[in-house]
Amino acid sequence: MSGRRDLLLEIGAEELPARLMGDALAQLAARAAALLADLRLEHGPVDATGTPRRLVLRVEGVAERQAERRQRVRELARQAALGYLAQREAAGYPLLHSAGAGVGAGP
Repeated sequence: MSGRRDLLLEIGAEELPARLMGDALAQLAARAAALLADLRLEHGPVDATGTPRRLVLRVEGVAERQAERRQRVRELARQAALGYLAQREAAGYPLLHSAGAGVGAGP
């Protein structure tokens, strides 16, 4: 079970036009929520506030760990990955052999 923590992000700016603050804060909150969702991080309310010189994002209860994800891997992708690993192992074999170690040899 993962814990949760609050996130506070403060961004300093030179000077944003006051007329753009509403849109900037709305975009900050929306994009932060979308990013956390893409990262599979559960969270509570997302709130953005600020002034023309400072934007503040506060997210309550951000999970410390990503939610688990199960993914089905197709056989071709699996075979390609195993083939890549075999090539990497074969490329390193001469170096291991010259050092007196064999593939699969323990310390």
